[in-house]
Amino acid sequence: MTHDELRPLLGAYAAGALAESAAEAVRAHLASGCTECLHDIFSRPVGLPRGGGDESSRTATEPPHDEAERHAVHAPPPAPVRRGRRWGLAVTIVVLALALATFASWTIYDLREREAARHAEAVRLAARVSELEAARAELATRVDGLAHDREAARDEATRQAEAVRATAEENASLTAELEAARGRIATLTRGVQRRDSEIAQLVTGVDEQRAVHDLAATPGVELVRLKPIAPVADAGGHVLWHPARDTILLYAFDLPPLPEGNHYRVRLRLGDGRVEDGPVFRPGPRGDVALPIRLTGGAAHLREVQVVRDSTAEPVLAGQTRPLPSS
Repeated sequence: MTHDELRPLLGAYAAGALAESAAEAVRAHLASGCTECLHDIFSRPVGLPRGGGDESSRTATEPPHDEAERHAVHAPPPAPVRRGRRWGLAVTIVVLALALATFASWTIYDLREREAARHAEAVRLAARVSELEAARAELATRVDGLAHDREAARDEATRQAEAVRATAEENASLTAELEAARGRIATLTRGVQRRDSEIAQLVTGVDEQRAVHDLAATPGVELVRLKPIAPVADAGGHVLWHPARDTILLYAFDLPPLPEGNHYRVRLRLGDGRVEDGPVFRPGPRGDVALPIRLTGGAAHLREVQVVRDSTAEPVLAGQTRPLPSS
C-alpha cells in the first residue's frame, strides 16, 4: 500500500481498532521511517476515542450494514479494545527505541569525530612543542657562544687598553692616540679571533682559487689595510698584494647596507695617476666580501685601492700600497 492509501488508516491504527493485515501494513510503513506518519501517530491518543473512532476506522473495521444485520446472530463478539491498545503501545515503544538508537549512534559518531579532532590537535601541538624546544636549545647554544666571544673580546679590549695606557704613561704625546684607541676597541671586540680566519677566507670560496693560492704562497706578499673614510666608521678590510703578480685579493667587512639595486665598486689608482674602475659587487648579509681582482698592467703600478658607492662615487674604504724603491 502507498503512503496516501495508508494515511486514512492511521487513526484506526492508533486506536487499536484496525484489522491485523491492515495494521501489519501500517507497521511496515512506519518502520520505513516515514516522519510524517510517525508524527501523526504520536499526535493521536492511544485507544479508541469516545466517539467510537473516525470514519476511516469504521470503514476499515465495520462490515456493511446489511451484512451486519444478516449475520448479527452468528457474528463473533468484537475483539477487546485493550488488545489494540497494546499493539499501539508496542509500536510506539519500538519507534521510540529506534529513535533512541539513532540518536545514540549519532552521538557516538559525533563524539568519535571530536575525539579524532582533539587527537589531531594534540599531535600538532606536540610537534610544535618539539620545534620550540629545538629552537630554544639552538638559541641557548648561540647565547653561550656569544657570551664566550664577548668575554674573549672584553679580555682582548682590556689588554689593548692596558697596553695603550702603559704607552701613554711612558710618552705623554700618545694621549691623543689613547683616546682614538678607545674608540677602536668597539671594533676590535667584534674582530677579535677573526684575524686568523681572514686569510683563509681570502684564499677560499672565490672564483679564481688557483690564482689566489698562488698569490698567498708568493714570498713577500703584503697585506694592505683598508681604512674607513668618514662618515663610515665601523667598516674595514684588507688587500692581499704582491708587486710581481697580476692579481690582488680584496676582503672587506661591515660595509654599510645598500638600497635595493645599488652596488659597490672597486677603484684602482696607478702610479702614473690614472684611475681604473674595477668590478662591482654587493656584500653579503654581514657586509663582507672576498673579491679577486685581475690587473691589466700588473700590481707593480698599483698605488691605492678604494671601495666606493657605485651610484655616487662616494669612497667608503681606502688603502695605499707600499711605494716600491726606485731602481
